[in-house]
Amino acid sequence: MGHTAIAITGRGVFSFGNGGEMATDKKGNLMGGDLPAYLYRESKRRNTRLYIIKTSPDQDAAIERKLREIADNEPELSENWSLAFDNCSSRSNRALDAGGIFPIFIGGGKSDTPNRVPGSAGFRASHGGIIPPAIIPQGAKWQPTLIKQFIRK
Repeated sequence: MGHTAIAITGRGVFSFGNGGEMATDKKGNLMGGDLPAYLYRESKRRNTRLYIIKTSPDQDAAIERKLREIADNEPELSENWSLAFDNCSSRSNRALDAGGIFPIFIGGGKSDTPNRVPGSAGFRASHGGIIPPAIIPQGAKWQPTLIKQFIRK
Protein backbone atom coordinates (compact mmCIF):
# COMPACT_ATOMS: atom_id res chain seq x y z
CA MET A 1 0.00 0.00 0.00
CA GLY A 2 1.18 3.49 -0.65
CA HIS A 3 -0.12 6.92 -1.42
CA THR A 4 -1.30 8.70 -4.56
CA ALA A 5 -0.84 12.40 -5.26
CA ILE A 6 -1.07 14.49 -8.42
CA ALA A 7 1.20 17.32 -9.54
CA ILE A 8 -0.07 19.64 -12.25
CA THR A 9 2.20 21.68 -14.51
CA GLY A 10 2.76 25.10 -12.94
CA ARG A 11 0.22 24.43 -10.17
CA GLY A 12 2.06 22.33 -7.60
CA VAL A 13 1.13 19.06 -5.89
CA PHE A 14 -2.30 17.93 -4.74
CA SER A 15 -2.50 15.25 -2.07
CA PHE A 16 -5.45 14.04 -0.02
CA GLY A 17 -5.03 13.10 3.61
CA ASN A 18 -1.27 13.25 4.07
CA GLY A 19 -0.52 16.96 3.96
CA GLY A 20 0.76 16.92 7.54
CA GLU A 21 2.61 20.12 8.34
CA MET A 22 2.32 21.09 4.66
CA ALA A 23 -1.51 20.86 4.60
CA THR A 24 -3.29 23.80 3.03
CA ASP A 25 -6.68 23.06 4.60
CA LYS A 26 -8.09 21.76 7.89
CA LYS A 27 -8.78 18.32 6.38
CA GLY A 28 -5.10 17.43 6.00
CA ASN A 29 -5.05 18.00 2.24
CA LEU A 30 -2.32 19.67 0.23
CA MET A 31 -3.80 21.68 -2.63
CA GLY A 32 -1.18 23.22 -4.91
CA GLY A 33 1.74 22.71 -2.54
CA ASP A 34 5.49 22.81 -2.99
CA LEU A 35 6.31 19.65 -4.96
CA PRO A 36 10.07 19.50 -4.24
CA ALA A 37 9.45 19.83 -0.49
CA TYR A 38 6.68 17.22 -0.67
CA LEU A 39 8.82 14.72 -2.59
CA TYR A 40 11.75 15.28 -0.25
CA ARG A 41 9.51 14.56 2.74
CA GLU A 42 7.97 11.48 1.12
CA SER A 43 11.27 10.05 -0.17
CA LYS A 44 12.53 9.81 3.41
CA ARG A 45 9.82 7.28 4.22
CA ARG A 46 8.83 5.46 1.01
CA ASN A 47 9.82 4.56 -2.54
CA THR A 48 8.22 6.91 -5.04
CA ARG A 49 7.27 6.49 -8.69
CA LEU A 50 6.68 9.58 -10.80
CA TYR A 51 4.51 9.07 -13.87
CA ILE A 52 4.46 11.98 -16.29
CA ILE A 53 1.27 12.18 -18.32
CA LYS A 54 1.12 14.54 -21.29
CA THR A 55 -1.86 16.85 -20.82
CA SER A 56 -3.23 20.00 -22.36
CA PRO A 57 -3.82 23.24 -20.43
CA ASP A 58 -7.57 22.49 -20.57
CA GLN A 59 -7.03 19.04 -19.06
CA ASP A 60 -4.82 20.53 -16.34
CA ALA A 61 -7.53 23.06 -15.49
CA ALA A 62 -10.24 20.37 -15.37
CA ILE A 63 -8.12 18.14 -13.12
CA GLU A 64 -7.35 21.00 -10.74
CA ARG A 65 -11.03 22.06 -10.60
CA LYS A 66 -12.05 18.52 -9.68
CA LEU A 67 -9.34 18.18 -7.03
CA ARG A 68 -10.38 21.46 -5.42
CA GLU A 69 -14.07 20.54 -5.62
CA ILE A 70 -13.37 17.26 -3.84
CA ALA A 71 -11.27 19.01 -1.17
CA ASP A 72 -13.94 21.66 -0.58
CA ASN A 73 -17.01 19.42 -0.59
CA GLU A 74 -16.00 16.02 0.71
CA PRO A 75 -15.06 14.93 4.23
CA GLU A 76 -11.57 14.44 5.58
CA LEU A 77 -10.10 11.05 4.74
CA SER A 78 -10.31 8.88 7.82
CA GLU A 79 -8.26 5.91 8.93
CA ASN A 80 -11.16 3.50 9.32
CA TRP A 81 -13.03 1.07 7.09
CA SER A 82 -14.25 3.86 4.82
CA LEU A 83 -10.78 4.07 3.24
CA ALA A 84 -11.75 0.98 1.28
CA PHE A 85 -14.25 3.19 -0.57
CA ASP A 86 -12.85 6.72 -0.41
CA ASN A 87 -9.11 7.23 -0.44
CA CYS A 88 -6.28 9.13 -2.12
CA SER A 89 -6.41 6.83 -5.14
CA SER A 90 -10.18 7.04 -5.70
CA ARG A 91 -10.03 10.84 -5.45
CA SER A 92 -7.04 11.06 -7.80
CA ASN A 93 -8.77 8.78 -10.30
CA ARG A 94 -11.86 10.99 -10.27
CA ALA A 95 -9.67 13.99 -11.07
CA LEU A 96 -8.01 12.09 -13.94
CA ASP A 97 -11.50 11.21 -15.20
CA ALA A 98 -12.44 14.91 -15.14
CA GLY A 99 -9.42 15.62 -17.34
CA GLY A 100 -10.31 12.85 -19.78
CA ILE A 101 -7.12 10.92 -19.00
CA PHE A 102 -7.31 7.37 -20.45
CA PRO A 103 -9.62 5.57 -18.06
CA ILE A 104 -8.52 2.11 -17.04
CA PHE A 105 -10.70 0.28 -14.58
CA ILE A 106 -9.05 -2.39 -12.51
CA GLY A 107 -10.85 -5.47 -11.28
CA GLY A 108 -13.87 -5.17 -13.55
CA GLY A 109 -14.91 -1.75 -12.26
CA LYS A 110 -17.63 0.06 -14.17
CA SER A 111 -16.87 3.33 -15.90
CA ASP A 112 -19.02 5.20 -13.38
CA THR A 113 -17.27 3.62 -10.38
CA PRO A 114 -13.96 5.19 -9.32
CA ASN A 115 -11.06 2.87 -8.72
CA ARG A 116 -10.33 2.61 -5.03
CA VAL A 117 -7.32 0.36 -5.15
CA PRO A 118 -4.24 2.22 -3.90
CA GLY A 119 -1.86 2.59 -6.80
CA SER A 120 -4.56 2.32 -9.46
CA ALA A 121 -3.98 5.91 -10.62
CA GLY A 122 -0.31 5.06 -11.18
CA PHE A 123 -1.27 1.80 -12.89
CA ARG A 124 -3.56 3.71 -15.19
CA ALA A 125 -0.82 6.26 -15.92
CA SER A 126 1.67 3.50 -16.66
CA HIS A 127 -0.63 2.08 -19.35
CA GLY A 128 -1.30 5.31 -21.17
CA GLY A 129 1.64 5.30 -23.54
CA ILE A 130 3.70 7.64 -21.41
CA ILE A 131 7.35 7.90 -20.50
CA PRO A 132 8.49 5.15 -18.09
CA PRO A 133 8.26 6.31 -14.48
CA ALA A 134 11.07 8.04 -12.68
CA ILE A 135 11.76 6.08 -9.52
CA ILE A 136 13.01 7.67 -6.32
CA PRO A 137 14.11 4.92 -3.90
CA GLN A 138 13.41 5.56 -0.24
CA GLY A 139 16.18 7.67 1.27
CA ALA A 140 17.89 8.34 -2.07
CA LYS A 141 19.10 11.69 -3.26
CA TRP A 142 17.15 12.87 -6.27
CA GLN A 143 17.23 15.70 -8.72
CA PRO A 144 14.48 18.35 -8.54
CA THR A 145 14.97 18.85 -12.30
CA LEU A 146 12.78 15.73 -12.72
CA ILE A 147 9.81 17.76 -11.57
CA LYS A 148 10.70 21.30 -12.65
CA GLN A 149 7.61 21.73 -14.81
CA PHE A 150 5.26 20.98 -11.90
CA ILE A 151 6.59 23.63 -9.52
CA ARG A 152 3.90 26.15 -8.72
CA LYS A 153 4.54 29.53 -10.30
